[in-house]
Amino acid sequence: MDVFCRTFKAAFPDLKRKILDAFNSQATKAGFRSVWEHFEDVINPVLIDFFTRPPLSVPRSDITVAKSKSVYPDLKIRYRGKNYSVDVKSGEDHINPWYDMGRLDTYEESRLQKYAEEYCITVRWRNRAAPEVIDVYIEPAYKSVGYRAESDGVLYRPYDGKLRPKPWLDFESGTSHWHDLEHFKRGLENSRDYRRRSFIVEWYKSMTQSQRHELKIDIAAIDSGKSVVLDRELPITESTDGA
Repeated sequence: MDVFCRTFKAAFPDLKRKILDAFNSQATKAGFRSVWEHFEDVINPVLIDFFTRPPLSVPRSDITVAKSKSVYPDLKIRYRGKNYSVDVKSGEDHINPWYDMGRLDTYEESRLQKYAEEYCITVRWRNRAAPEVIDVYIEPAYKSVGYRAESDGVLYRPYDGKLRPKPWLDFESGTSHWHDLEHFKRGLENSRDYRRRSFIVEWYKSMTQSQRHELKIDIAAIDSGKSVVLDRELPITESTDGA
């Protein structure tokens, strides 16, 4: 764990208190469809104040604030040549959170390879008529990801492969299924493989006998070292690069 991570982690209790105090000091008139903007408006200044003061003393120019909801992360911090991310998420108290946390098929290259560490701040709130913050949870992003028993991997939404968070009970108890980042990576791979196989199986089950026969021929051709393109077998030739 590097200096940034150690310093930030040590400050979690104090930052949580400051964020809750900030929410309690101002009422929000935001509707439930845009309340996430209010959460970011309250949390970002608290974090920026922390990062720009000692001991980290990050120059304000090295902190990037997202300009739209679709941009990840909400805060990107550049420190000693490395990038760190902090993303603000939220969920209503009466149902388990179900927000997006990246995609199975691109998580490594879009997140893990770009950031030395990712953090997630999850806001728990209630009352759509007049949103009220109940609690705030701060932790490394992977620790907030839920568990899918069928794949012994990360929790994801089946139709698009987007990761989903753990239930509120786990947030309350500080529980995470993922012991460390390497364990989380194995969870990504397990769920990625499971999702691919489930698509293949469901597709195969819907095929006619003729389609199954053609598919088996294609698979046999691939297994024998041939390329299959639109049901045409093409022999694999040696590369002529540099010839």
